[in-house]
Amino acid sequence: MKRLLLVLALVATGVADASTLRLCAQGSPRSFDPANTDSGVDHTATIPIFDGLVETERGGSALIPALATGWTVSADGRNISFPLRRGVKFHRTAWFTPTRDFNADDVLFTFARWIDPQSPFQRAFPTISPYVTALGWDKLIRKVVRVNDYEVRVELASADASFLILLGYAFAAMQSAEYGEQLLKQGKPANIVQWPIGTGPFVFKSFQQDSLLRYTRNPDYFRRDVPLVDGLVYAITTDRNVRTQRLKRNECDIAVLSNPADVLALATDPQINLTSVPGLNTGFLAFNLKKPPLDKLEVRQALDMAIDKKAIIAIVYGASGELASSLIPTAQWAHRELSPNRDGVGR
Repeated sequence: MKRLLLVLALVATGVADASTLRLCAQGSPRSFDPANTDSGVDHTATIPIFDGLVETERGGSALIPALATGWTVSADGRNISFPLRRGVKFHRTAWFTPTRDFNADDVLFTFARWIDPQSPFQRAFPTISPYVTALGWDKLIRKVVRVNDYEVRVELASADASFLILLGYAFAAMQSAEYGEQLLKQGKPANIVQWPIGTGPFVFKSFQQDSLLRYTRNPDYFRRDVPLVDGLVYAITTDRNVRTQRLKRNECDIAVLSNPADVLALATDPQINLTSVPGLNTGFLAFNLKKPPLDKLEVRQALDMAIDKKAIIAIVYGASGELASSLIPTAQWAHRELSPNRDGVGR
Protein backbone atom coordinates (compact mmCIF):
# COMPACT_ATOMS: atom_id res chain seq x y z
CA MET A 1 0.00 0.00 0.00
CA LYS A 2 1.38 3.38 -0.95
CA ARG A 3 0.41 6.23 1.27
CA LEU A 4 0.10 9.72 -0.05
CA LEU A 5 1.61 12.35 2.19
CA LEU A 6 -1.71 13.24 3.77
CA VAL A 7 -0.87 16.80 4.56
CA LEU A 8 2.68 17.61 5.49
CA ALA A 9 1.56 21.11 6.25
CA LEU A 10 -1.65 23.01 6.58
CA VAL A 11 -1.11 26.70 5.98
CA ALA A 12 -3.28 29.35 7.60
CA THR A 13 -4.34 32.13 5.27
CA GLY A 14 -3.70 34.88 7.80
CA VAL A 15 -0.13 35.02 9.12
CA ALA A 16 0.12 37.00 12.34
CA ASP A 17 3.65 38.31 11.66
CA ALA A 18 4.85 38.20 8.06
CA SER A 19 8.50 38.24 9.18
CA THR A 20 8.21 35.06 11.25
CA LEU A 21 7.06 31.64 10.08
CA ARG A 22 5.54 29.46 12.82
CA LEU A 23 5.50 25.68 12.60
CA CYS A 24 3.57 23.47 15.01
CA ALA A 25 6.05 20.59 15.21
CA GLN A 26 5.21 17.14 16.53
CA GLY A 27 8.14 16.63 18.90
CA SER A 28 11.39 17.85 20.46
CA PRO A 29 14.65 17.03 18.70
CA ARG A 30 17.08 14.87 20.64
CA SER A 31 20.05 16.01 18.58
CA PHE A 32 21.07 18.81 16.23
CA ASP A 33 23.83 16.67 14.75
CA PRO A 34 22.20 15.44 11.51
CA ALA A 35 24.69 12.65 10.81
CA ASN A 36 24.09 10.80 14.01
CA THR A 37 20.33 10.43 14.14
CA ASP A 38 17.68 8.67 12.10
CA SER A 39 14.79 10.58 13.69
CA GLY A 40 12.46 12.49 11.41
CA VAL A 41 11.83 14.97 14.23
CA ASP A 42 15.58 15.61 14.54
CA HIS A 43 16.04 16.02 10.80
CA THR A 44 13.10 18.42 10.58
CA ALA A 45 14.90 20.54 13.18
CA THR A 46 18.29 20.46 11.41
CA ILE A 47 17.24 20.94 7.76
CA PRO A 48 17.00 24.77 8.13
CA ILE A 49 20.53 24.90 9.59
CA PHE A 50 22.58 22.82 7.16
CA ASP A 51 23.31 22.26 3.48
CA GLY A 52 24.65 19.17 1.73
CA LEU A 53 26.89 18.85 -1.29
CA VAL A 54 23.77 18.17 -3.37
CA GLU A 55 20.03 18.32 -2.85
CA THR A 56 16.80 17.42 -4.60
CA GLU A 57 14.88 20.06 -6.49
CA ARG A 58 11.94 21.71 -4.78
CA GLY A 59 8.76 19.79 -5.46
CA GLY A 60 10.54 16.95 -7.24
CA SER A 61 13.24 14.30 -6.91
CA ALA A 62 15.82 15.45 -9.46
CA LEU A 63 19.32 15.99 -8.07
CA ILE A 64 20.72 19.54 -8.17
CA PRO A 65 23.93 21.18 -6.88
CA ALA A 66 24.09 22.72 -3.41
CA LEU A 67 27.46 23.24 -1.69
CA ALA A 68 28.99 21.45 -4.66
CA THR A 69 28.50 23.27 -7.96
CA GLY A 70 28.23 19.96 -9.81
CA TRP A 71 29.80 16.50 -10.01
CA THR A 72 31.70 14.31 -12.42
CA VAL A 73 31.55 10.51 -12.30
CA SER A 74 34.38 8.38 -13.68
CA ALA A 75 33.68 5.85 -16.44
CA ASP A 76 33.77 2.96 -13.97
CA GLY A 77 31.46 4.78 -11.52
CA ARG A 78 33.93 4.50 -8.66
CA ASN A 79 35.28 8.06 -8.49
CA ILE A 80 33.06 11.13 -8.08
CA SER A 81 34.59 14.61 -8.19
CA PHE A 82 32.84 17.59 -6.62
CA PRO A 83 33.87 21.18 -7.41
CA LEU A 84 32.83 23.24 -4.39
CA ARG A 85 30.92 26.50 -4.23
CA ARG A 86 33.04 29.51 -3.29
CA GLY A 87 32.09 32.28 -0.88
CA VAL A 88 29.79 30.18 1.33
CA LYS A 89 29.75 31.47 4.90
CA PHE A 90 29.32 29.41 8.05
CA HIS A 91 26.96 30.78 10.68
CA ARG A 92 28.25 33.43 13.05
CA THR A 93 26.86 32.88 16.55
CA ALA A 94 27.56 33.66 20.20
CA TRP A 95 29.51 30.39 20.46
CA PHE A 96 31.38 30.41 17.14
CA THR A 97 32.95 33.00 14.84
CA PRO A 98 34.22 31.55 11.56
CA THR A 99 37.47 32.88 10.11
CA ARG A 100 37.12 31.37 6.63
CA ASP A 101 34.55 30.24 4.09
CA PHE A 102 33.38 26.68 3.47
CA ASN A 103 36.01 24.62 1.62
CA ALA A 104 37.37 21.10 1.06
CA ASP A 105 38.55 20.78 4.67
CA ASP A 106 34.94 20.84 5.84
CA VAL A 107 33.99 18.05 3.44
CA LEU A 108 36.88 15.91 4.68
CA PHE A 109 35.94 16.61 8.31
CA THR A 110 32.33 15.62 7.69
CA PHE A 111 33.20 12.39 5.86
CA ALA A 112 35.79 11.48 8.51
CA ARG A 113 33.11 11.65 11.21
CA TRP A 114 31.07 9.17 9.17
CA ILE A 115 33.67 6.58 8.24
CA ASP A 116 36.93 7.04 10.19
CA PRO A 117 36.80 6.05 13.89
CA GLN A 118 40.44 7.15 14.22
CA SER A 119 39.84 10.74 13.14
CA PRO A 120 40.57 13.23 15.97
CA PHE A 121 36.97 14.28 16.48
CA GLN A 122 35.65 10.72 16.42
CA ARG A 123 38.24 9.63 18.95
CA ALA A 124 37.24 12.48 21.26
CA PHE A 125 33.49 12.05 20.72
CA PRO A 126 32.73 8.60 19.26
CA THR A 127 29.46 8.47 17.39
CA ILE A 128 27.91 6.08 14.90
CA SER A 129 25.74 7.38 12.08
CA PRO A 130 22.71 5.09 11.70
CA TYR A 131 22.37 5.88 7.99
CA VAL A 132 26.06 5.43 7.20
CA THR A 133 26.03 2.02 8.89
CA ALA A 134 22.75 0.92 7.31
CA LEU A 135 23.89 2.00 3.84
CA GLY A 136 27.29 0.35 4.22
CA TRP A 137 29.10 3.61 3.49
CA ASP A 138 31.83 2.71 5.98
CA LYS A 139 32.82 -0.02 3.50
CA LEU A 140 31.68 1.65 0.27
CA ILE A 141 33.66 4.88 0.71
CA ARG A 142 37.31 3.98 0.26
CA LYS A 143 38.66 7.49 0.78
CA VAL A 144 37.97 11.19 0.23
CA VAL A 145 40.75 13.11 -1.51
CA ARG A 146 41.33 16.85 -1.20
CA VAL A 147 42.18 17.84 -4.78
CA ASN A 148 42.51 21.51 -3.83
CA ASP A 149 40.74 24.07 -1.62
CA TYR A 150 37.60 23.88 -3.73
CA GLU A 151 37.45 20.35 -5.08
CA VAL A 152 37.19 16.91 -3.51
CA ARG A 153 37.08 13.43 -4.95
CA VAL A 154 35.19 10.57 -3.31
CA GLU A 155 36.63 7.17 -4.18
CA LEU A 156 34.27 4.22 -3.82
CA ALA A 157 35.08 0.53 -3.46
CA SER A 158 32.48 -0.18 -6.15
CA ALA A 159 30.02 1.70 -8.30
CA ASP A 160 26.80 2.55 -6.44
CA ALA A 161 23.89 4.15 -8.26
CA SER A 162 22.28 5.33 -5.00
CA PHE A 163 25.29 7.19 -3.60
CA LEU A 164 24.73 10.58 -5.20
CA ILE A 165 21.03 10.81 -4.42
CA LEU A 166 21.64 9.77 -0.80
CA LEU A 167 24.15 12.61 -0.44
CA GLY A 168 21.13 14.89 -0.69
CA TYR A 169 19.51 13.40 2.42
CA ALA A 170 19.43 15.33 5.71
CA PHE A 171 22.01 13.12 7.45
CA ALA A 172 24.66 14.04 4.84
CA ALA A 173 24.83 17.72 5.81
CA MET A 174 28.25 19.38 5.71
CA GLN A 175 29.72 20.63 8.98
CA SER A 176 32.51 23.04 9.89
CA ALA A 177 35.98 21.60 10.46
CA GLU A 178 36.99 24.86 12.12
CA TYR A 179 34.13 24.54 14.60
CA GLY A 180 35.17 20.95 15.25
CA GLU A 181 38.73 22.09 16.01
CA GLN A 182 37.41 24.75 18.39
CA LEU A 183 35.32 22.21 20.29
CA LEU A 184 38.31 19.87 20.57
CA LYS A 185 40.49 22.66 21.98
CA GLN A 186 37.76 23.53 24.47
CA GLY A 187 37.38 19.88 25.45
CA LYS A 188 33.68 20.05 24.54
CA PRO A 189 33.19 17.98 21.37
CA ALA A 190 29.74 16.85 22.57
CA ASN A 191 28.52 20.43 22.09
CA ILE A 192 28.20 19.68 18.40
CA VAL A 193 24.96 17.87 19.29
CA GLN A 194 23.25 20.85 20.97
CA TRP A 195 24.96 23.93 19.49
CA PRO A 196 24.93 23.44 15.71
CA ILE A 197 26.85 25.44 13.11
CA GLY A 198 25.95 25.14 9.45
CA THR A 199 25.70 27.12 6.22
CA GLY A 200 21.93 26.86 5.79
CA PRO A 201 19.23 29.53 5.38
CA PHE A 202 18.54 29.78 9.12
CA VAL A 203 20.82 30.12 12.16
CA PHE A 204 20.02 28.19 15.33
CA LYS A 205 19.12 30.62 18.11
CA SER A 206 17.56 28.80 21.09
CA PHE A 207 15.76 25.66 22.16
CA GLN A 208 13.41 24.92 25.05
CA GLN A 209 12.59 21.24 25.46
CA ASP A 210 8.95 20.45 24.58
CA SER A 211 8.27 24.14 24.08
CA LEU A 212 10.02 26.31 21.47
CA LEU A 213 12.78 26.13 18.89
CA ARG A 214 13.90 29.42 17.38
CA TYR A 215 15.96 30.31 14.31
CA THR A 216 16.97 33.59 12.73
CA ARG A 217 17.52 34.33 9.05
CA ASN A 218 21.06 33.76 7.77
CA PRO A 219 22.00 37.13 6.20
CA ASP A 220 24.92 35.55 4.35
CA TYR A 221 23.08 32.61 2.77
CA PHE A 222 24.54 31.82 -0.63
CA ARG A 223 21.10 31.63 -2.26
CA ARG A 224 20.12 35.28 -2.08
CA ASP A 225 16.43 34.71 -2.85
CA VAL A 226 15.82 32.69 0.32
CA PRO A 227 14.76 32.63 3.07
CA LEU A 228 11.71 34.84 2.66
CA VAL A 229 11.18 35.46 6.40
CA ASP A 230 13.40 36.85 9.15
CA GLY A 231 12.55 34.25 11.75
CA LEU A 232 11.46 30.66 12.07
CA VAL A 233 9.76 29.27 15.19
CA TYR A 234 8.87 25.65 15.96
CA ALA A 235 6.08 25.52 18.52
CA ILE A 236 6.58 21.97 19.79
CA THR A 237 3.16 20.38 20.20
CA THR A 238 3.17 16.63 20.76
CA ASP A 239 -0.62 16.19 20.89
CA ARG A 240 -2.01 16.07 17.33
CA ASN A 241 -5.39 17.40 18.48
CA VAL A 242 -3.71 20.41 20.06
CA ARG A 243 -1.73 21.01 16.85
CA THR A 244 -4.96 21.09 14.90
CA GLN A 245 -6.58 23.51 17.35
CA ARG A 246 -3.54 25.79 17.40
CA LEU A 247 -3.70 25.98 13.63
CA LYS A 248 -7.39 26.91 13.73
CA ARG A 249 -6.66 29.60 16.34
CA ASN A 250 -3.95 31.07 14.09
CA GLU A 251 -1.24 30.23 16.62
CA CYS A 252 0.86 28.63 13.88
CA ASP A 253 1.13 29.00 10.12
CA ILE A 254 2.06 25.39 9.38
CA ALA A 255 1.09 22.26 11.29
CA VAL A 256 2.35 18.73 10.80
CA LEU A 257 -0.65 16.39 10.88
CA SER A 258 -0.65 12.63 11.28
CA ASN A 259 -4.28 11.54 11.10
CA PRO A 260 -6.71 11.52 8.15
CA ALA A 261 -9.50 12.62 10.49
CA ASP A 262 -7.70 15.92 11.08
CA VAL A 263 -7.50 16.52 7.35
CA LEU A 264 -11.21 15.90 6.90
CA ALA A 265 -12.05 18.22 9.79
CA LEU A 266 -9.97 21.07 8.40
CA ALA A 267 -10.87 20.65 4.73
CA THR A 268 -14.13 22.56 5.21
CA ASP A 269 -12.55 25.45 7.15
CA PRO A 270 -12.37 28.51 4.83
CA GLN A 271 -9.48 29.94 6.86
CA ILE A 272 -7.24 26.95 6.16
CA ASN A 273 -5.33 26.33 2.94
CA LEU A 274 -5.07 22.56 2.58
CA THR A 275 -2.05 21.28 0.63
CA SER A 276 -1.34 17.64 -0.22
CA VAL A 277 1.50 16.06 -2.21
CA PRO A 278 2.45 12.43 -2.96
CA GLY A 279 4.40 10.89 -0.10
CA LEU A 280 7.79 9.21 -0.22
CA ASN A 281 6.68 6.21 1.78
CA THR A 282 5.12 2.80 1.25
CA GLY A 283 3.23 0.74 3.82
CA PHE A 284 3.43 -3.06 3.64
CA LEU A 285 2.82 -6.28 5.55
CA ALA A 286 5.90 -8.49 5.90
CA PHE A 287 5.90 -12.27 6.32
CA ASN A 288 8.42 -14.17 8.43
CA LEU A 289 9.64 -16.65 5.83
CA LYS A 290 11.47 -18.77 8.42
CA LYS A 291 8.29 -19.76 10.23
CA PRO A 292 6.00 -22.48 8.83
CA PRO A 293 3.58 -22.27 7.15
CA LEU A 294 4.76 -18.85 5.90
CA ASP A 295 7.81 -20.49 4.36
CA LYS A 296 5.53 -21.87 1.64
CA LEU A 297 4.89 -19.64 -1.38
CA GLU A 298 1.35 -20.97 -1.80
CA VAL A 299 0.41 -19.93 1.76
CA ARG A 300 1.73 -16.42 1.23
CA GLN A 301 -0.12 -16.15 -2.07
CA ALA A 302 -3.34 -17.28 -0.36
CA LEU A 303 -2.93 -14.66 2.37
CA ASP A 304 -2.21 -12.01 -0.24
CA MET A 305 -5.46 -12.79 -2.01
CA ALA A 306 -7.45 -13.03 1.25
CA ILE A 307 -6.42 -9.66 2.67
CA ASP A 308 -8.78 -6.81 1.79
CA LYS A 309 -6.12 -4.22 1.05
CA LYS A 310 -8.51 -1.53 -0.10
CA ALA A 311 -10.38 -1.74 3.22
CA ILE A 312 -7.14 -1.39 5.19
CA ILE A 313 -6.13 1.63 3.13
CA ALA A 314 -9.51 3.27 3.70
CA ILE A 315 -9.32 2.73 7.48
CA VAL A 316 -5.67 3.71 7.97
CA TYR A 317 -5.13 6.39 5.32
CA GLY A 318 -8.63 7.55 4.42
CA ALA A 319 -8.93 9.18 1.02
CA SER A 320 -5.21 9.98 0.96
CA GLY A 321 -3.91 6.47 0.29
CA GLU A 322 -3.73 4.40 -2.84
CA LEU A 323 -2.84 0.82 -3.70
CA ALA A 324 0.86 0.37 -4.41
CA SER A 325 2.20 -1.17 -7.57
CA SER A 326 5.81 -1.14 -6.32
CA LEU A 327 7.73 -0.85 -3.07
CA ILE A 328 9.17 2.43 -4.38
CA PRO A 329 6.64 5.32 -4.18
CA THR A 330 5.51 7.00 -7.38
CA ALA A 331 7.03 10.30 -6.23
CA GLN A 332 10.49 8.72 -6.13
CA TRP A 333 12.80 9.03 -9.13
CA ALA A 334 13.46 5.27 -9.11
CA HIS A 335 9.79 4.23 -9.28
CA ARG A 336 8.84 1.80 -12.02
CA GLU A 337 5.30 0.59 -12.49
CA LEU A 338 5.02 -3.19 -12.09
CA SER A 339 2.42 -5.46 -13.62
CA PRO A 340 -0.35 -5.89 -11.03
CA ASN A 341 -2.06 -9.12 -10.15
CA ARG A 342 -5.84 -9.29 -10.05
CA ASP A 343 -5.93 -7.44 -6.69
CA GLY A 344 -3.93 -4.55 -8.13
CA VAL A 345 -0.79 -5.41 -6.16
CA GLY A 346 2.50 -5.50 -8.06
CA ARG A 347 4.59 -8.63 -7.98
